[in-house]
Amino acid sequence: MNVVERKYNGICTVYEFTETTDANNITTKAEKALYTDQPCRMNVESNPNAADAEIPALSQIITLFCSPALAIAPGSKVVITQEGRTESFKAGGIAAVYSTHQEITLTTEKEYA
Repeated sequence: MNVVERKYNGICTVYEFTETTDANNITTKAEKALYTDQPCRMNVESNPNAADAEIPALSQIITLFCSPALAIAPGSKVVITQEGRTESFKAGGIAAVYSTHQEITLTTEKEYA
């Protein structure tokens, strides 16, 4: 276990969205679990004060640290459980992949509180 992995205190499940067409030619999108219960760490780099806004926008810089072996595409749904809380996010961009870990920027699925 490397130094970064020792800091993992959460687990994540990654979902991809797939399109399927049924016998009536109706296309639907469905979530498909790509990876389940993978060790990870979520880091929140900013936590803005929402007291001044009438409807506070949730804008934070959130980074997921996980194994470089996971291929997580931009737009994938990532559900993270850490410190007893479970939150759902969307992978925001291309991962920064290193030999010991990868870092993926996440965005919240909720737009407002």
